[in-house]
Amino acid sequence: MSEIAQKFGTNVTTLVELNNIKNADFIRVGQKLKIPGDKKYMTYTVKSGDTLSEIAKKYNTTVAKLTRDNRIKNKNLIYPGQKLKIK
Repeated sequence: MSEIAQKFGTNVTTLVELNNIKNADFIRVGQKLKIPGDKKYMTYTVKSGDTLSEIAKKYNTTVAKLTRDNRIKNKNLIYPGQKLKIK
């Protein structure tokens, strides 16, 4: 839960309350969680060795959507430290 909270810029207490979780140490694989806030997207920072296809797969989106949403002209050219919007 702490990793999820950190990833989305919130805290464990907020996630637990928002999702009526009885035990913060026990969440199931595939469980859907409500995330607080009014962000319409999250930000991912590209790491060395990342590819758009790996990032798309990790966040259940497509390379085409990532390139469109982030105005990437060359899908084969991303760089470490680059911030990507993932909707």
